[in-house]
Amino acid sequence: MLQTTASFYDPLGLLSPVSVVGKILFQETWCRGMQWEELLLYVIGVRWHTWVTSLPLLSSIHLPRRLGMSNGRGSRIHVFCDASEKAYGAALYIRSTSREDIID
Repeated sequence: MLQTTASFYDPLGLLSPVSVVGKILFQETWCRGMQWEELLLYVIGVRWHTWVTSLPLLSSIHLPRRLGMSNGRGSRIHVFCDASEKAYGAALYIRSTSREDIID
């Protein structure tokens, strides 16, 4: 579990809603005091299997990232964040209302 979760490469955190599932499952095993070589409990094993088998679907996702601002006028920064007992997340967006800043 640790190897798979730690090998999830997402430096910008764009896929955090997916990667956090593996981290939460690993945390559950840790909180239950499970040993490294111990078999997963059935409930955790089913959730783990579902998560791991869905990972190849991520290769079909394409996230274009573009930013071009000529003067910064008419631009606004929006930050959203949320948290629960198990995880937290944040996103920052720059919204431009200037026609000059639109990149095709």
